[in-house]
Amino acid sequence: MPDKVAPAEKTVPRSVVAGPDNSSEGIKLKKELGLWDGVAIIVGIIVGAGIFVSPKGVLLNSGSVGQALIVWIFSGILSLIGALCYAELGLLTAINCYNVKWATRVQDFFTATKIFALLIIVIAGLVWLYQGHTENFQRPMAGTNTEPGYIALAVYSGLFSYSGWNYLNFVTEELQDPYKNLPKAICISLPVVTVIYVFANIAYFVVLTQDEILASNAVAVCVITLVLLIIKDVYVLINYVSFVEALFTTLSVSGLLWLRYKKPDLHRPIKVFILLPIIFFIICVFLVIFPCYVSPWEVGVGIIIILSGIPMYWIFIDWKAKPAWLVNGSHNFNMACAKLFMCVQEDKTE
Repeated sequence: MPDKVAPAEKTVPRSVVAGPDNSSEGIKLKKELGLWDGVAIIVGIIVGAGIFVSPKGVLLNSGSVGQALIVWIFSGILSLIGALCYAELGLLTAINCYNVKWATRVQDFFTATKIFALLIIVIAGLVWLYQGHTENFQRPMAGTNTEPGYIALAVYSGLFSYSGWNYLNFVTEELQDPYKNLPKAICISLPVVTVIYVFANIAYFVVLTQDEILASNAVAVCVITLVLLIIKDVYVLINYVSFVEALFTTLSVSGLLWLRYKKPDLHRPIKVFILLPIIFFIICVFLVIFPCYVSPWEVGVGIIIILSGIPMYWIFIDWKAKPAWLVNGSHNFNMACAKLFMCVQEDKTE
């Protein structure tokens, strides 16, 4: 057996699907997730602390309230297009053998809790706006920064709050009628998140002035991670992560376009309109290139992070003559993770 793959233990997980004659057809995922479960998964993964941290970064690089709101809307649309493109490329590589339906109910509960918290902020802001407090919107485009590099950095902060738009691909096989429900779930969840985020930012801007937002590390109470003890400016960290993510997203969507060109007749259960991946690719290239001259340090660190993966790949994957202690250690670590997360390899059938 190759040293890269840990052997599956001879236990029968709850995800084994039996055939009509009660004979096992192998390890398969149960299709227990419906359309609204898929919507809850996407919304629940996306909505998090980012909406309380990113507004400052968006406003800082946008220069005005009006452009900041445009960036939030644009980031939502871009995430929607990206999610649809990823749906065409989506693959599943591992199986979680816990009760998926039970886990989804927990996910639904936390999703509802987070949405409820944001709705309180939105309602409070709209009430304040209804009472006539419009002074922060008198000149919404004043101070707008039109420099392409800073627009890209503003989008970085916006996209940081939308992170997770591609995660439903990881449970595609657990979706009922995935070829219909996957794109439907994306087209429902991303607009919902976008609307909530835009109104949340309107609520922020109604209550706080631009200077007050820029003077704070977060526009609402949130937990500051241990990373901030090392990197004091969270927006530098966001730029690190966003540059790397934008680069790999560009490579992924270029793969989709390449497959469309080289294998136009390939069966595609989910196929997006060709203009969507083209537009998405152009925007991703913009997001990768233009920050290079306005934020070269963050881009440089991002490139170093990417290149650091090369020796890791060579040591743990490509190196055939690995010493026994490294093979055994890697195997034991993989098995421990598999047992902890109840994961097994899927049985592939032709």
